[in-house]
Amino acid sequence: VNGTSKIGGLVGEKWDVATTTNSYWDTQTSGQATSADGSGKTSAQMKKQATFSGWDFNNNTWRIYEGQSYPVLRVFQRDLTVTANDATKTYDGNAYSGNNGVNYSLPGAVMQGALSYGGTSQGAIVAGSYALAPNIAPTQQDYQNWRMRYVNGTLTVAKAPLLVTTNAAAKTYDGLAWVGGNGVSYVGFVNGETPAALGGDLSYGGTSQGAANPGTYAIVPGGLISGNYALNFIDGALTIHKAPPGGGTIADNANRAEGGTAPSGFPSSGSTAEIMPFLGAQADFIALPE
Repeated sequence: VNGTSKIGGLVGEKWDVATTTNSYWDTQTSGQATSADGSGKTSAQMKKQATFSGWDFNNNTWRIYEGQSYPVLRVFQRDLTVTANDATKTYDGNAYSGNNGVNYSLPGAVMQGALSYGGTSQGAIVAGSYALAPNIAPTQQDYQNWRMRYVNGTLTVAKAPLLVTTNAAAKTYDGLAWVGGNGVSYVGFVNGETPAALGGDLSYGGTSQGAANPGTYAIVPGGLISGNYALNFIDGALTIHKAPPGGGTIADNANRAEGGTAPSGFPSSGSTAEIMPFLGAQADFIALPE
């Protein structure tokens, strides 16, 4: 408020017959400490319902957002729902900060105040679901125009994919059952993380466990768990090669490569009747007639 004469925060000049009741002005925003009539209040006082003695806040005439707005006439307000759009991200080890915008229930609605976001989404790191809470810092005009209602959105932090591939293994037949594995390799760790970020204990299963005879067997990894990684286990293969010829018992010969020399005293050829007496003996080689 400014001028050269008859200046007041609420009333510049008052005639003797005029009366003013239950009327107030803001001494701070107006820059006027006096008025021809009315009661001067600070900005903080002007945003408290208790200041406005005699005003009807109960029967749909006036509304005040305590501590935030001056009184507004309800008849000019329209209902407006502000809904935060859902957002998604894949786990990357970094804290979330931001939003995916909002949706207004009334098309074309314009808010003058600044839009911000809160809720558990802000600063969220690990995989999971979090509240994405919108908030507008309304101007006095926003308060006058809208009855605002806020609806949270959801931030979903999805698990990052992690490939766990079993290393292949090989051994030469030795008559002993295979137990365990040959380690695994990882593809997909983020933000410098290592296998230390996983829970559980690496284990191995499949047909490889207990395998002894030559052949190819599956090494199936498992045992690892994670709250932030979606684990995709890839089987490996155990190959048991036949032992080289020479040494062992007749029972072992099926697991040995072909070739070798018959032991001293053992016939290298002949009829079945001639060979049968030697079947219980240690042998490197059995030659049957063609």
